[in-house]
Amino acid sequence: MVGRLRDWFLLVGSLAFVALGILFLIRGDDDTAPLATIAVFGACAGVAVHQLRGQRKLERQASDPSLTVAVVGGAPIEVDRRRLVLAMVGLLAFGLFLAATGGPLGEGFVAVSLLVAGFAAVALVALAFGWRRGFALIFTREGIVFESPRLVYEVAWSAIIGVELTTINEQPVITLFVADPHALAASAEVRRGEPARARARLARDLDRSFEWFGAHLVIAPSAYGVDAVVLLRAIERYVGEPGMRGELVPRGSLASAAIG
Repeated sequence: MVGRLRDWFLLVGSLAFVALGILFLIRGDDDTAPLATIAVFGACAGVAVHQLRGQRKLERQASDPSLTVAVVGGAPIEVDRRRLVLAMVGLLAFGLFLAATGGPLGEGFVAVSLLVAGFAAVALVALAFGWRRGFALIFTREGIVFESPRLVYEVAWSAIIGVELTTINEQPVITLFVADPHALAASAEVRRGEPARARARLARDLDRSFEWFGAHLVIAPSAYGVDAVVLLRAIERYVGEPGMRGELVPRGSLASAAIG
């Protein structure tokens, strides 16, 4: 509730400043400050709209008991790098535009704008060289496989003792509770680095995640381009209904269907 009120406040306030910038443009001000103002607060309004629409969709899906999810196992549900690329391209253009139009607002404003553009440019270069490539979730008859360039580990369905949908920084996430996190870390397949050190690091990461977030594993569905409730229902299906695990054939992809 607090988050929704904050988003509405951000939307209304941002639209007010956008209107103010448009008013200055209509008055025929010579400098480019109104353009920068419209760009900044227009972006803020866009973020607020995105958040509010996401919350509404999440609530609608979560309250729909007829929403069922089936997974055809074996196919990686990969991190959506295309979405990251588009976001960074937009951020780069946004930063450059602000730097070009925000001169009347001061050197500090221009410097911050260039910093934003520089961050986006570095991220795009990193993506071009493979950043975030090789991260995936894979549903199998035995459990969920977490795959990364450094290591691979499988969380057995029977080892998942709890799954919840919650939020971190206003973003929906799926949290998993594992019966024996250290046994999970010890079973990891190490692809890069010294095996004992990599497994020890995974064990520490699982413990730290439980300390910080109250769960051993935290999955951000948006990173994979999957709706949070869809992923939650899929995991709940195979944790709570062992008989359904037989439908997880080796190849395929995640599919959802709303019945009703």
